Amino acid sequence: MYGLQYGLKVSDVLSFIYCNNNNIIYLRMRIQSIVLLSSLSVCSSFLLPQLITPQHSSHPNLYRCLSYCQTKRSDRGRICTAGANIGSSSSFTIMNHNSDTSRPPDDDGSDCDEYGNMLKSIENQTLLSVKTCLDIYRIMTNKSGKEIEKRINKVVFIDASWWHKGDLNGRKMFETGPRIKDSIYMDIDDISMQYDIFPNINPKKLPHMLPPAHLFALFMDEYNISNHDHIIIYGRKSVLFTPRTWFLFQSFGHNPSKVHLMQGSLEEWIDLGGDTETNPVIVPRAKDLLASKTTTSTTSINKKHDREEYFCRPTSKYIPREYPSNVLNMDQVLNYVIGKDTSKYVIIDSRGSSFVKGNIPNSVHIPYSTLMEPDNTLKLKDKDELSNTFMEAGVDPLTDKIIICSCGSGVSACTVFLALEQCGRNIDDKKSFMYDGSWSEWGAEHDTP
Repeated sequence: MYGLQYGLKVSDVLSFIYCNNNNIIYLRMRIQSIVLLSSLSVCSSFLLPQLITPQHSSHPNLYRCLSYCQTKRSDRGRICTAGANIGSSSSFTIMNHNSDTSRPPDDDGSDCDEYGNMLKSIENQTLLSVKTCLDIYRIMTNKSGKEIEKRINKVVFIDASWWHKGDLNGRKMFETGPRIKDSIYMDIDDISMQYDIFPNINPKKLPHMLPPAHLFALFMDEYNISNHDHIIIYGRKSVLFTPRTWFLFQSFGHNPSKVHLMQGSLEEWIDLGGDTETNPVIVPRAKDLLASKTTTSTTSINKKHDREEYFCRPTSKYIPREYPSNVLNMDQVLNYVIGKDTSKYVIIDSRGSSFVKGNIPNSVHIPYSTLMEPDNTLKLKDKDELSNTFMEAGVDPLTDKIIICSCGSGVSACTVFLALEQCGRNIDDKKSFMYDGSWSEWGAEHDTP
């Protein structure tokens, strides 16, 4: 092994890149020794947003180094790697030019200050109390704008208020305020595969289906959200379905350790003295964003029947998964049901009283309301209570069976998915899924049992 001070050209790095059918990035080392990263002011700014993300890189240490160089540039001396005498192996060592063998700073970009320590403390914590969220916000806002901009990541508060019944309109309420200062709004009806925009890929006119990857990414760019950022999702009092937005980020590959749900309402935030704002704002709409940001018009896109071409267009700085993970379509669910081998799978239906009007065969009924605290619709029950709820319904949350979460239209199913994760289920093992079309699709078909 040896460290050198010379940079590797972008073209040289590109020669190591190979994309498989799932568009996941891997590095293929085709020479015996490589030398990287003398001055990455050009190289990292080109490679990082276009090619490498934390969840897709087969070499997370290289990703860290590129991220570090992109943000810090040459603030702390040049970074270089050891040449890797790898042969058929693809491993290599990241080294610091100043002979410091410690790894580059963590993704929070902190120097062990209060802000960085706070971010580290919440990693891998999906559920955060209102007080914790408020502490994070106050520490963050005490930093200057320049200090925050220097960091690889930041904290973004997202209002996910949405009601499936009644006259309350989360978008309008956000636009008029109050809302957490500098927060953004994500509308699951608009950031979706809505028929008016995507008739060819949603011909059944199913409601709030997960969006195409590039639409999700365009909204991330519009809101200045990067793959590194911590996301804190909140809602107003009586909101039930913030886990749908959590699932949206998770399924498109945002680092799950950095996606959080505030366990309490905006009203609780205000009661604790949290900052809000009431100046009028306009939340962007998908149709307008697509028209202004894409190089191909919506009309011409809809004339194309090649779904691959549509999904894979590189139009954003944010890099999502090409297709959302942990999601099944109707045909996939049908294959399980037709097989009738319930030793391999279990379907959980989280609807309320409408379950008795019709359901997918062999479904287990676990209403989403039984997973939430009775006096706070935004607060999930603790792990033991959740586990008991599943077990009493005959479902072991840690079973090796495939678990398919279904509901009316793919929204409350995400609450079940979250509850399974909180019970300790490994949601990355390809055994936990959400059926996005759910009963809205299944119940409308003539050929489904």
